[in-house]
Amino acid sequence: MKNFDLKSLKQNALAIPILVWFGLLVGIPMVYVVVVSFLSRDDLGNIVWQFTLDNYRRILDPVYLRIFANSFLLAFLTGVVTLLIVPVHIFSQMRVGVTPEVNALCTLILLGTFLIIGLNQFINLKSKQRGLSS
Repeated sequence: MKNFDLKSLKQNALAIPILVWFGLLVGIPMVYVVVVSFLSRDDLGNIVWQFTLDNYRRILDPVYLRIFANSFLLAFLTGVVTLLIVPVHIFSQMRVGVTPEVNALCTLILLGTFLIIGLNQFINLKSKQRGLSS
């Protein structure tokens, strides 16, 4: 067994608040979702504290299988697109030790991408506002 080391404890002490927040904001909701998944519902959709496996039997329903297939396809395509985005990939290569000129170019490409996305959102917002006021 490892000896108690005060230096190691001090180094790891900073992780305690993060672990507490993680437990509160991720762990507890996940446990709640798992518990509720085994409970039944009444006619109005309210949770009834009665154990059931019907929720998991419905997974084999063709409608749910299609939803799962679409979700996994969307997740896969999102992952592929994310890996292929050039500005983020180039920007992530900055730590490799490229020249300052390449770093500046990568930063400009990344900022340009963010600017285009921001302008798109702004234009969409303005067009929606015009549509509502007309």
